Amino acid sequence: MIIAASDESYYDQAVSTLNGLGDVALGNVARINVHGYQYGSGRRDQVYSLASGRGKRVWNSEYGESDATGQRLVSNLMLDFRWLRPTAWVYWQVLDGGGWGLIDANNDDGSVGAANQKYFVLAQFTRHIREGMRILDGGADNVVAAYDSGAKKLVIVAVNWGDAQYLNFELSKFTQPSSNGAAVTRWHTQIGTGDQYVKYSDTTMSGTKFWSWFETNSVQTFEVNNVVI
Repeated sequence: MIIAASDESYYDQAVSTLNGLGDVALGNVARINVHGYQYGSGRRDQVYSLASGRGKRVWNSEYGESDATGQRLVSNLMLDFRWLRPTAWVYWQVLDGGGWGLIDANNDDGSVGAANQKYFVLAQFTRHIREGMRILDGGADNVVAAYDSGAKKLVIVAVNWGDAQYLNFELSKFTQPSSNGAAVTRWHTQIGTGDQYVKYSDTTMSGTKFWSWFETNSVQTFEVNNVVI
């Protein structure tokens, strides 16, 4: 059994608490837990810096909001990946009403409704970024990458908030960036309404890069095989 601290609601509260703990107290803490209720604000980077400086991992041990579209979820999850760098990320309530649940449900009478679009938005991450993968810097707040060294597989999750456009992904910095013409499988979810979790096999590597069309407010996951860091 380990001690985790201190499950503050906000990132900035976590920074203040960590700065206030003495060496003896911190020495007994094995992991830093924080909640994500500061959403798009707060110094995620400082939480990570303070924790990593003490050799401790970070969990976002509770996150939730009432946006059933998935827009806020993907926005804040991307920020967490880039700046907080948690080794675990926990959604607060899978079954709930009012947009809070990934699946609409009434916890008083036990009824369960349809999956909200945010369920499929989260699936873009959870079905592809798996335990033990190495999280890489995607280079932007709208991109996260993960690498499976055993399978030599690169996973890229990206979201487009702007006008519909092609997004390009350049892999030239990898020792082996797959191969020219190799298939890149992609999955598409439209935030709000539209595609829920649709698989496409229409993308290939062109030299050391590939690209894909993104509608406004869409999130896609790409799996690239035969990649070596």
